[in-house]
Amino acid sequence: MHNKKKILFVLKKRSNYGVSYGLVNSCKFVADALKSFGIESKIVQVEDNNGIDREVTQYQPTHCFIEALWVVPSKFEVLLPLHKKVEWFVRLHSQTPFLGYEGIAFEWIKGYVEISKKYKNFHVSSNSSMLVRDVEAALGIKMLYTPNIYLFDKKNYDFLWQDKTVDVGCFGAIRPFKNQLNQALAALAFANENKLKLRFHINASRFENQGESILKNLRSIFKDTKHELVEHQWSNHEDFLNVVRQMDVGLQVSYTETFNIVAADFVSRHVPLVGSNEIEWLHPWYQADPNNVADIAKKLSFAYYAKVLHVHRLNESGLKNYNEKAIEAWLHIIK
Repeated sequence: MHNKKKILFVLKKRSNYGVSYGLVNSCKFVADALKSFGIESKIVQVEDNNGIDREVTQYQPTHCFIEALWVVPSKFEVLLPLHKKVEWFVRLHSQTPFLGYEGIAFEWIKGYVEISKKYKNFHVSSNSSMLVRDVEAALGIKMLYTPNIYLFDKKNYDFLWQDKTVDVGCFGAIRPFKNQLNQALAALAFANENKLKLRFHINASRFENQGESILKNLRSIFKDTKHELVEHQWSNHEDFLNVVRQMDVGLQVSYTETFNIVAADFVSRHVPLVGSNEIEWLHPWYQADPNNVADIAKKLSFAYYAKVLHVHRLNESGLKNYNEKAIEAWLHIIK
């Protein structure tokens, strides 16, 4: 086995909506951060769990991370004896409410725990410190903390002002926990109060958990108003960052998050962002109650008009502090 640390991130190809951009980006950001510490990484996507052995054999990693919940526990009873010198991890990317949509979630998690008792090189981890804490407190299940990392440059971006129009970006997959309807109502209230035309930007090409109904309602809300619902296709990260730069303010006031890459994208481009307290690194001044449309509108107004004072840089500081701790957590595991 190599002395040099090598990480293999294994993702499942998603036939229903193509490339798993969120998971791919999550792994890429971690890989980029760890590269400066001499840790090599590779990201692969496989059709199913039968492709894992081939990728591990080819790359010969010291650590293998199965990203998200898609490999049946019994498969590891086959893989682990074949690759005894590899440290194996199943890395979860969801909080408990979202895990609830997976009927097998806790059955499999408990199955993983039983396997970890038999094989000391097998671990369950999560990118959420909250999930790690809650599952251990409730079920006595030990999880490792493998957080997201989001490094960004120190380039300065000029903020944009428009006359009579405001562009609000509420991007991400359309699903109930993302709370797009409340955020759309809040943005409309903000725009009406300030006599602005709202251009409300969303991703309209990826749905989860009956998200089609949410999109239908969003279209109905904006129909026959002076405001506009702007629908974007899913895109690669670099193209998406260019879209973010065109926004006046971002919204990510969701019900459940483990990190929220979209929020970090806004912060990295110095665009003010309002989220919920689920985004732990976000400054409290920019956290709104996801159930309170008036509160979201109030925080949106603050973010929009306070950007001239660069107060939103508080979120940048919060993200940088988070990153420092996240890198420490990874280096503790990849040792």
